[in-house]
Amino acid sequence: MDGTATAYVVDSYHPMQANLLLKTNIDALLRARGQTRKDLAMWCRRTESWISKAFRDPNRSIPLRYFDRIADFFGLATYQLFQPGITPYTERRSGKERRSGMERRLSHVDRIRSQMREEPYRTMIAAAKEAERREAEQPGRTRDPKETESKRRKRSS
Repeated sequence: MDGTATAYVVDSYHPMQANLLLKTNIDALLRARGQTRKDLAMWCRRTESWISKAFRDPNRSIPLRYFDRIADFFGLATYQLFQPGITPYTERRSGKERRSGMERRLSHVDRIRSQMREEPYRTMIAAAKEAERREAEQPGRTRDPKETESKRRKRSS
């Protein structure tokens, strides 16, 4: 290999064409703003048929002299019209949150503190489950749902 690209490498690599990316991004920006291609054509001082022909024919491109006007219409810099990621079609990521939300960079002291904060709740839950288990084990006794905790204590004493 002498560092030159072979015909096979060039033919097998098909990046997204700039023309298709531009048209896709323009359509996505128009949808996001709730505007039509006709509005954009009027901003460019052209007819609706002009922009429709440019979008309908994949081989026809939008002339370079209109890029500044189109970018001004959207309030963007011209180069931003060619950035992938404006639409889900050109975005490489799925959009789902990739982080769990848990902080992993905790010191040993912070871990102990968080466990100590959770411990009272764990013991309360365990005690409540144990009480429910004991009540369920007692034969012939059914629990009255309207009975309060204080009435239960009085009855058991």
